[in-house]
Amino acid sequence: MIQILVVENLSKTIRNKKIINNVSFNLKKGEILGLIGPNGAGKTTLMRMIMGMVSIDNGSILVDGKSIKKHREDILRRIGGIIEVPKFYPYLTGFENLKYYSILSKNKNNLDIHEVMSLLGLENAKQQKVKNYSLGMKQRLGIAQAILHEPSVLILDEPMNGLDPIGVNVLRNYIKDVARKKNVAVILASHLISELEGICDTALILKEGVTHEKIQLSETACLNQIELVSITVNKNYIDKAIKKIICFFEDEKPTVIVEGNQLKLYLNVESVPLLLQKLLNDNIKVYEVKREKRTLEERFFNVIGGNTSEYTTWKFKGRNI
Repeated sequence: MIQILVVENLSKTIRNKKIINNVSFNLKKGEILGLIGPNGAGKTTLMRMIMGMVSIDNGSILVDGKSIKKHREDILRRIGGIIEVPKFYPYLTGFENLKYYSILSKNKNNLDIHEVMSLLGLENAKQQKVKNYSLGMKQRLGIAQAILHEPSVLILDEPMNGLDPIGVNVLRNYIKDVARKKNVAVILASHLISELEGICDTALILKEGVTHEKIQLSETACLNQIELVSITVNKNYIDKAIKKIICFFEDEKPTVIVEGNQLKLYLNVESVPLLLQKLLNDNIKVYEVKREKRTLEERFFNVIGGNTSEYTTWKFKGRNI
């Protein structure tokens, strides 16, 4: 897929504090990227910089190959987003709000409002006043407004805040639809890590303005990743299996960890079928092969440090809780 957004060595200092520190990543069309990090990690500032709301001190932001510094007006036409809660005229209908926004944008290539509202599941609420919308409906109307001018990149800051589990599930599916059906690259920030894992193709962990790890989450992306794999064999074949595994790798030999009759090693997931075939052809009894996949939450706490999190110790009336 084509890279639509390229962020290179981006930095921002506010009041003598480095908020964004040499951040680099890229995003493809149709890809959903999750931004996670503790409060103050720089997530919102980073999104504001991409949306042109905060100036760049150092580095660059390219959208479709064009720099936001040199082509700001053109680039901003390609970006849609919601920072914090979307605002609407409560006594206008959902359709009237989008119509008003469409006129203000002066964009001749705006999508059909009926089509956008249908895509976001609001076709039955077109003529309903926004003051009567639920929070989830307002969030979806905000996304409808953000994609009305057909952006290449959609930025959503905490879009699931305040939603109940049903609302979260509905919004999650609509965000996926926007990315897939409109081929829009989406950047999504949320504190609901488990929800990000269920919607995003990749996740970027930020801590104190620094990118610590970009994690592949989609199954197709994970195929090319190095993962911890567990192979369960008959206990009488452990030594033979270890020798076969070591010989399987021509260049860099892996470290095989033995836990009972389980053999654990890091390898490219795509090589598992061929390795399994080699073991079986050598009459080694294999009972189970599985990927020891860590959750996104586990990876997050591993990066930020469980003992240093702002949530670890709460103080109340002079006592630690």
